Amino acid sequence: MAVRLDLNDIQGLFARGYREHRYARFTIFTIGEAPAGRALLEWLLPRITTAAPFSGDVALQVAFSASGLRQLGLPDHVVTGFAAEFRQGMTNPNRSRFLGDTEESDPRGWAWGGPDGPPADGLLMLYAADPGLLERDTYMLVVQVNGKLRDRVEVAADTAEEELLELAKASENVQRHLDGMAIVKEIVVPGRLVNFVVKG
Repeated sequence: MAVRLDLNDIQGLFARGYREHRYARFTIFTIGEAPAGRALLEWLLPRITTAAPFSGDVALQVAFSASGLRQLGLPDHVVTGFAAEFRQGMTNPNRSRFLGDTEESDPRGWAWGGPDGPPADGLLMLYAADPGLLERDTYMLVVQVNGKLRDRVEVAADTAEEELLELAKASENVQRHLDGMAIVKEIVVPGRLVNFVVKG
């Protein structure tokens, strides 16, 4: 009996190699705190290109390392279900030797993901049919209050964090959810979102 796959629940990279999308930009990121990571994932999910039939000019995919899954709050008993190679990562001494990551390729010299640098918790993969599609002057900033979506604001790509906070607070809907509340934390993920942690 054939198994019917839910193509909308599978990333497109598993179904196609994007050979018509000859231009790409890969972005490594670190998840500082679980709420910010989950907010980023919530923002990404509707934008991820799935394995369903596809004819667009741009495709977005995301991958997480074991450390990224832990930062998102995935329980350890779930993470331990993955292969040891995935859990231990590429900086494991034995694996580094096996892969030839020695001398100038030693993980201790890596800018990201090495034992002496910031962790590589995730990877965004953007594929495009035209190089111009990789460059955007503006983007939609997701604004959340206590992790819940309250607005989307179009902002310039080079907007500073302080200004992102000001623009987020200027939203009428956001103001309604901040009214009478004390902001205990402001989480800014440039290029993605602002999340206000509040309490009454």
